[in-house]
Amino acid sequence: MKLMSTVTSKGQTTVPLAVRRRLGLGARQKIVYVMEKDSVRIKAADKGLMSVAGALSDGKPSMGKQAERAVYRAARAHRAK
Repeated sequence: MKLMSTVTSKGQTTVPLAVRRRLGLGARQKIVYVMEKDSVRIKAADKGLMSVAGALSDGKPSMGKQAERAVYRAARAHRAK
């Protein structure tokens, strides 16, 4: 089976539903690109510790969306240095 998707100007693409189902991918789950000699494989990232993150939470977010975005932007800026 061959599937196709388009890469946007921001380098983003939508993973086709058939691929998400085959890999068991859910929203916001990470994927891994395995670079090979003349191809690239896509795999579901190992869940590891992140699979249980929030398991003991009371269901309320630990921080608001704005604070979460600020932390993300700060981390991204730090990595860019």
